[in-house]
Amino acid sequence: RDIDFYKEKRVHPTQKPLTLIKRLILASSNEGDLIVDPFAGSGSTAISAIQLNRNFITIDSDENYYNEVLNRVDKTSNPLCEIEN
Repeated sequence: RDIDFYKEKRVHPTQKPLTLIKRLILASSNEGDLIVDPFAGSGSTAISAIQLNRNFITIDSDENYYNEVLNRVDKTSNPLCEIEN
């Protein structure tokens, strides 16, 4: 198996591994493109988009997951925020 669905810390019951999402983004977009994820969940799509130099829009109706996405994106965009907290 080249993608381990249980390796990453999970914050959402249907969370997908970053490796999988990155593979999908690389196969279907170019740097600078816009990635839209209407079911943001844990934010894997947003994090992958940041790491692959894509723009993104994510949507989630659950406020708890929305806040988790914000936290994960902040840590990805500003790696020092983990040290500061």
